Amino acid sequence: MRVPTSIRVIGLIGVVWGVAAMLLGLVGGVAMLVAHEWLASIAREMLSERYLQALENADFRRTGAVVLWIQAGIATVLLVGSAQLLRLKPIGWRLMMIYAVLAIAWAVVDRLVLDTAVYARYRQSLNLPSRERPAPRLLPGYLFPIFAFYFLTRPKIAERYGQDWLVRGD
Repeated sequence: MRVPTSIRVIGLIGVVWGVAAMLLGLVGGVAMLVAHEWLASIAREMLSERYLQALENADFRRTGAVVLWIQAGIATVLLVGSAQLLRLKPIGWRLMMIYAVLAIAWAVVDRLVLDTAVYARYRQSLNLPSRERPAPRLLPGYLFPIFAFYFLTRPKIAERYGQDWLVRGD
């Protein structure tokens, strides 16, 4: 059976993105906890002096590790879902739907809850500059789950993955 182009594109992007995000999240989380000196040394050129000093705070590192591990978990769902999607397995469709919901929910929680409650506390107590994030950098992270959700819920695609309930409207 031939893999539709939209599924091939979503699947390939998902595999590449999933591997990268999962590895960066896992390694970054471990580095925040057990190798923060090493992390600071390799990131010295990219981080402000205040942020490098904040890495000395154990609470700050623990929070960073948890955030990175949550993101790695979401990326793992993306990776496995994308791989199964490319194999035309119904579990791939379900995992990609779970990924889309998790990614969108995480984006909302990150911007509305963590940014105002958790990150703001660290910015104040550790005297860190405001966390301004450029929109173009974040746009793919917001758009990919929305596009995946849209294309995967098209009737022909949903039917191919055995999601007849979506096509019939049950």
